[in-house]
Amino acid sequence: MVGPHRPFRYHRVEGGNHLDGLVDVYPGKLKPLLPVFRDSFTELEGWVSP
Repeated sequence: MVGPHRPFRYHRVEGGNHLDGLVDVYPGKLKPLLPVFRDSFTELEGWVSP
C-alpha cells in the first residue's frame, strides 16, 4: 500500500535513547521514552480498535 493508509506507524522521539536510566546522566540531552511509549501505545489501541 502507498499513501496515508499504510498498515504501520513510525514514531521518532527526538532526544530519545534506548535506556531511560541514562536520562539522569544527560538531563539536557535525553528525553525519557516511557511516557512517549505509553502515549504511543494508547494511540495504537485506538488505531486498531473500531
